[in-house]
Amino acid sequence: NSSPLYNDQAKLIIKTSKTKESLIKVKSQYGVVLYTGFLILLYASASNSSQSLVSQIFDTIGLQSLALISLMLIFAFSALSNIISPRYLTGRKYSLAFFVTGSGYLLFILGGLLACYCESRPANGICTLWVQYVVNIVFSSYCGIMAAAFWICENTYIAKLATPSTRGLYIGTAWALIQSSQIVGNVFAIFLLGSYSHIAYYLFLSAITIFSAALMLTLPQPQPQPQKTMGLDNTEIEEEEDDPYKGFTWPQIMSSVFNKIKEKKVLPCVPLMYYSGIVLSVNYGYLFKIVGSTLGDIPKSSKDEKVAQVMLALGVAEFCSGMIIGRLADNADKVKVAKLSLVFNYVSLGLALATLWTQSFLVAFFFGFAWGFSDCGNQSANTILYSEHFNGSFEI
Repeated sequence: NSSPLYNDQAKLIIKTSKTKESLIKVKSQYGVVLYTGFLILLYASASNSSQSLVSQIFDTIGLQSLALISLMLIFAFSALSNIISPRYLTGRKYSLAFFVTGSGYLLFILGGLLACYCESRPANGICTLWVQYVVNIVFSSYCGIMAAAFWICENTYIAKLATPSTRGLYIGTAWALIQSSQIVGNVFAIFLLGSYSHIAYYLFLSAITIFSAALMLTLPQPQPQPQKTMGLDNTEIEEEEDDPYKGFTWPQIMSSVFNKIKEKKVLPCVPLMYYSGIVLSVNYGYLFKIVGSTLGDIPKSSKDEKVAQVMLALGVAEFCSGMIIGRLADNADKVKVAKLSLVFNYVSLGLALATLWTQSFLVAFFFGFAWGFSDCGNQSANTILYSEHFNGSFEI
């Protein structure tokens, strides 16, 4: 039968079938996003917690300078690793890449475990001060190299799962889950540091890191998605090859990366990237000092617990921010959403100054919440912006 009515009905059935298939695929991909976010939440509950509290814990055992050196090395080697990591990651199986690069934070945690083990022991053998410094410096440097590769994997993996219409939802959801690791990690910290020892805390973090990294081996390889889209400059973005560095030498690769940074469409993003690094450095190296300044002379265990409570508030705010910003980015101008995230930064900076001026723990608590909201909002908005503008590029 070739009547117009019959043809219209056939087209409607085909269209409905394709729509159902598309919805099923979206739900399936979103399920992978949730599963990935949950695994990284577990992993980051150990890594973020250890970084957030390393300065506070090392300060109580007389190794404050080592904590700051360790954090500095993580960020320094992470910056260098960002240049070379894409060459090793392109074309690799994501599950294996997650597992291998996940070893970085494990060594960082083991370095902290050694320092806490030696806290009440004679300074000889592995507890000699120079041995502790060497071990933590080497482990932190390795952590920085692997951490950059790990987070490149995470951002690219989620971007590959998404389509242009689901980027905001997927990236916002992933970051909300990942940043809510601050909640889980600091619940661990409040319980373990309040009731047990620093050693028990680091042993638990080690177990969580190994368990979550092993589960990442079960992550599926993302299915090809229609990645061709319109950039922010209204030009069509072509889909990248699996290995954009194929056939290039190291000098050519290095030159390519630095040339990419100097491109007109990349340069406006550079200050945002630097600012994200500053936010992270405050989270891990200085926030505890702002909170600690409000606590006066109280027992070390109580101070650890109070700082962990503020970090818990920070984690709750991170989750809320990731979900809100992700949904906003799918339904509003992404550049305006990124600008809005910067307003939250200004509010949190104002509360930081208010905390230092009033010396009030209550103000410090709200400062922690505001800082967490601005941190995840900034990360989510910028990641969505980069994914939209550069089509999930490994280099960016």
